[in-house]
Amino acid sequence: MGSEIALLKEQIEQEYDAVHSGLYGLVSGTARHVFIHTRMQNIERYHRRLRVLVGENAADDVLCGVHDTSHLRWVRKYPTQLP
Repeated sequence: MGSEIALLKEQIEQEYDAVHSGLYGLVSGTARHVFIHTRMQNIERYHRRLRVLVGENAADDVLCGVHDTSHLRWVRKYPTQLP
């Protein structure tokens, strides 16, 4: 179970990184929306699985932590590209 939780967390991290790429990268217009929407659906699916494994509160904590870490990573990497 621990390895599945770690894998889900890693997948969520990768999806959030992809979302940031979509927001601040070369993707634009409708393609950007579809790209980001798909990534957010993936995050939702991983979050639902986490809730089954660790409970709602713990899954929410993981999701928020990964989101914050991902955002901080992008702020440090591309400080002039973020609002």
